[in-house]
Amino acid sequence: MAVFFGNQVFVYSTFIIVGLCGNLLIVWAVLGRENMRTARNVFIVTLAISDLVLCVFTMPSTLWEVRSSLSFREHGEN
Repeated sequence: MAVFFGNQVFVYSTFIIVGLCGNLLIVWAVLGRENMRTARNVFIVTLAISDLVLCVFTMPSTLWEVRSSLSFREHGEN
C-alpha cells in the first residue's frame, strides 16, 4: 500500500505544480502586455485564476481526504 501512496502523492503533486505554472504563465502573459488585454483574454485570465484556486486549495485537500480514507481501510475500518 505504501507504493500506491507514493505514486498518488507524486501524481497529485505533479498536477498541482503543472497547473500552478501553466496558469501563472497565462495570467502573466495577459496582464503583462497591454495589447493582450482583450475581453476574450480577460475571460481566459479569470478561468486561469479559478483554476489556480482549485490547484492550491482543492487538490491538496482532496489528496489528504483520499489518503486518510484509504489508511482507515487498511486498518480494517470502513
